[in-house]
Amino acid sequence: MEYFLQALSYAAGEKRKITNLIESQNLTSEMIDIFQRLSLEHYREYNGDIYDIAIESALKTMGDRPRNLSKLLFATSSFHAEREFSRINNLKDINSIISSLELQAYPYGIFLSDCANFISAVKIGTSLVMADSEPVLFIVSDVVGDSESRIVPPGLAIKSDAAASGIITFDREQDSFRILEIAQFHDCQMIEKGKNLNENYSKGFINCVEFVKDRFLDGRKIDFIVLNNNSVSYIKSFSKLWNIDINNFYTKQIKHFAHCFSSDIVINLVEMKNDELLRNGMKILAVSTSPTSISAMYMEYVC
Repeated sequence: MEYFLQALSYAAGEKRKITNLIESQNLTSEMIDIFQRLSLEHYREYNGDIYDIAIESALKTMGDRPRNLSKLLFATSSFHAEREFSRINNLKDINSIISSLELQAYPYGIFLSDCANFISAVKIGTSLVMADSEPVLFIVSDVVGDSESRIVPPGLAIKSDAAASGIITFDREQDSFRILEIAQFHDCQMIEKGKNLNENYSKGFINCVEFVKDRFLDGRKIDFIVLNNNSVSYIKSFSKLWNIDINNFYTKQIKHFAHCFSSDIVINLVEMKNDELLRNGMKILAVSTSPTSISAMYMEYVC
């Protein structure tokens, strides 16, 4: 059975210049200069929560489609100290999404893959489609908390607010992505309980990068490599470790969005389509990292 990603959409917060962070995040002008050298010019700030922006994205995905989807995969890494966890309130929030979309859907939650939640959602979604041949709606959504820093340690990326969504199905439609292969690798020694980040993290990151190299960079056709929009420095590290020219990596949206957690990949794919960069049969390798893992998805664009 073949699987496809369809109706990819996203919603992002208001576009702001990174110079705003001097006041809101107490950054120095020297730090801003560093970010600008890394091609970071803007970030996205949303006045609402992860559920509000999730609805905005999912409504774009659903459009005029029949409201007959019976499964919703919802993924987030946004768990903030200022909002006390409550099972009932969280269910109310998820129900608000389902009701706003006029669905009768069963919800599933994903969070452990962090900035690779999108690829995990697709991986799990294909299994659900395999089980009963019914399409699955996925939504990934993240908003930075009021007391949370927008700076990604050690200071080479800026967090942005966004949500992304799409439909996983076995039905082929025009303007979709055929899922050819998904592979994921987790290294628990990168971050260990009771220990600070140390040399194990660097070793673990290399292991993650080598995993993708061994699994996918085997001579197969790859027209674009799409990563998280952390910074140009982040992209260059992969370019160097994989010995692949940086021009093979899609980097245009770094300056417009910064790092939108696991929405990055979908944002890039949508904007690549909008810019008419994709042709029928093009192969794309999407790669996302988290603090302890890496996920990769090999796709073919179908128009």
